[in-house]
Amino acid sequence: MDRGSLAQHWFQTVRHLVVTKQSLVSAARVPVYLVLSPRHAKLCLLSAVLSPRHAKLCCYVLYKQTRTWKWQIFPPRVWLGSAARGGGGCWRGVEELSVATVAEGVYLRRQGVTRPITVLGNLLDCEVEDVLKHRLIPSISWLCPLTAQPSHSLNYPDGSRLRVAVNLDTGMSRYGVQPQDLPALVTTLDALQVTIHSIYTHFQAAIDEPHKNKRQLDIFLETTEPYKLRPLTRHVAATTGCVQGLGTNLDFIRPGGAITGLCSGSDEESVGLFAKCGFRPALSVVARPTFFKQLPSGRGIGYDATYQTSCDEWIANLTTGWSDGFSRRPQQQRSRQKGELCPIVGRVSMDSITIRLPEPPAEDEVFQVISDDFDENTSAVGLSRILEAAVYEMPGKLDNTTAKGLH
Repeated sequence: MDRGSLAQHWFQTVRHLVVTKQSLVSAARVPVYLVLSPRHAKLCLLSAVLSPRHAKLCCYVLYKQTRTWKWQIFPPRVWLGSAARGGGGCWRGVEELSVATVAEGVYLRRQGVTRPITVLGNLLDCEVEDVLKHRLIPSISWLCPLTAQPSHSLNYPDGSRLRVAVNLDTGMSRYGVQPQDLPALVTTLDALQVTIHSIYTHFQAAIDEPHKNKRQLDIFLETTEPYKLRPLTRHVAATTGCVQGLGTNLDFIRPGGAITGLCSGSDEESVGLFAKCGFRPALSVVARPTFFKQLPSGRGIGYDATYQTSCDEWIANLTTGWSDGFSRRPQQQRSRQKGELCPIVGRVSMDSITIRLPEPPAEDEVFQVISDDFDENTSAVGLSRILEAAVYEMPGKLDNTTAKGLH
């Protein structure tokens, strides 16, 4: 099976796993390439625990170093077997890793991880020393960080030359070398004897605008055509590209948010296209009341008394709040109890929200704060519309303390 076919096979397999919430590890040696990324999916339903430091949940959902760690699955290279923590950091079956920052790559090296690690964040001059010392593969958009160093110093500790990933800007207009400047960059890298490990780009447009991403793909293919016979890899398709079928026949695919079952856009058309692929959100946030009481009419609730009871009302506390990423716009949010919507009343506090109930809750009653569907009131998609936020903001801001009530 060629790489393109393998990529498409892998994407279909992961799509099925997200829908059914099965364990990726229990699948029949699914070909994957594992990526650590604090820029993308944090919450996914994988059963192996690959925790550098503070794994709080049984499905390796959250990690904490100096920031929150999130996991995503990347290109079809190897199958993910069981994960061993410690003991040299050998994760059986995982051939390559990628991180967002040099600091994260350094951290993995210090935990004994010896696999190749690509840094997807743009390289800074001050990071070159750590990149070389810890045998990382940095992403570059220009040559400044490398030409600022003596050429003879661009060696890893074993004497081999530095390897880099080239970020090509085909329309995102963030980081990346401009297409017309790529030949000169490649020529200089060759002169420096720096190896190009991969060339990649990132699509700008939403799921419902495939024609725009197709233009980027055409630019990428045309620009990289002279280098495709080199021993390097090319990849363009993140979640949006995978859903659109753009670039999935290249060496790698990068379905980040897709493994959480969440669409990057919250508009109905994008969500509809995403759902038609068979995706369903792979996470929900649930909580049991930690305290409840009946308050008389006229009581102000929470900071600034932004909600006033209008009669005798049952009010319950849930132990989550803005420290877990929930918005402080309380009247626009809802939790769900036995299918009934219960409004959040009063200010969302750091570690507490208060909800109005139609009756006192049962001892073992569970409330859905974020539901694992596309509900317009309680899902991550619905909340993002209400709060005018990105879909990934809701799960992306959940802290590792959220283990107290996360499924």
